[in-house]
Amino acid sequence: MTETLPDSMLARLVALGWALLERARQHRDATLEVLEHEVLGCVRAAQGGLLEEVVERSTTSLGLAQRRVRQACPGCGRRAKMRDWRGRTVRTVCGPLRLERPWYHCAGCGQGWSPADATLGLAPRARLSVGLQRWVSEVGLETVFRQGSRHLAELSGQAVSPESIRRHSQRQGAALAAASEAAGVRVLATREAAEPVDPAPGQLLVETDGVQVHFHRGWGEVKLGLVGGYVDGELVAPSYVATRAPVEAFGPRLLAEAARRGALDPALRRPGLAARRRAATTVAWSLLRPDSHRPVIASFQDAL
Repeated sequence: MTETLPDSMLARLVALGWALLERARQHRDATLEVLEHEVLGCVRAAQGGLLEEVVERSTTSLGLAQRRVRQACPGCGRRAKMRDWRGRTVRTVCGPLRLERPWYHCAGCGQGWSPADATLGLAPRARLSVGLQRWVSEVGLETVFRQGSRHLAELSGQAVSPESIRRHSQRQGAALAAASEAAGVRVLATREAAEPVDPAPGQLLVETDGVQVHFHRGWGEVKLGLVGGYVDGELVAPSYVATRAPVEAFGPRLLAEAARRGALDPALRRPGLAARRRAATTVAWSLLRPDSHRPVIASFQDAL
C-alpha cells in the first residue's frame, strides 16, 4: 500500500509550488539575483507552516489521544489529568510556530505544565526557540544590536528588534558569567577541572593582562586571560576569559579555563619549558605553577 501525504501538508506544499511557478511567470528572463530573491521569499513565507506540520506529526503529546493520558507532575510527581488545550506561539528560525497543546494542572502542588513543551525543549514563557536564540546570541556578540537586527532580518528573514537582541544578549551573558564563576569555585575546591578537559596541544600557555576601557558610565578595567597551546614558538588553539570583575573573581575563572585546557590533569604531565612569572598577584598562579601537574608557560603582565 502506497503512503500518501497528509492533506494539510500536501496543501502547503502545493501552495508553495504554485507561488514559485507564479514568480517564474512574473520574472521571465530576469537575473539570477532577482530570481533567488523571489524564491527565497516564497520559501520563507511557507517554512513556518511546514514546520508546524512536522512538529504536529512528530510530537506524540500533541495528538488527540493525549486527553486520555495522565501525566506525572514535574514538581511533585503526582499524576494528573489533562485540563484543556492551550495555544502558544514561538518564534523560530523558520518563522512563527503556533501550537495547540494539552495543558495539565496538578491539584497537589498547583503547578501547571504541558508535556509538549518539555518534549520540544521550550522553556516556560520563552518566546524564541533555542535555534533562534542561538542566532540572536551570535549577532549580539558580533556587532552592535541595531546592526545585528538588520543583519538577522536580511540573512534569515526573522525580524528581531535591537532591544530584544540586547535583552537576550544580556541574559545570556549573565548566565555564562554565573557558569564561569561556579566553575572557578569548583576548581578551587576540588583541584580538578569543572568541565570536560580539552587539552591544549604542546606546552600549555597562560597569559593575563588588563586594559582600561571606556564604558557608558566611565572608564573601567577589563581583565583578560588567554589559555592555549605553545608549539614551535607559536600560539595554537587559544581560548579566552574576560571580565570587569575584580581580580579576586577573575583569578578563579582563569584557573577554571586553564584546568579545562589540561593544567591540572595528571595524565598530561610532560617535559616542557620552565614557567616564567612577570607580575606579583593572581589567584590562579598558585595552581598553575609547573609543579602542579602540567608544565605551564605563564605570563602575568601589568594592566595597561
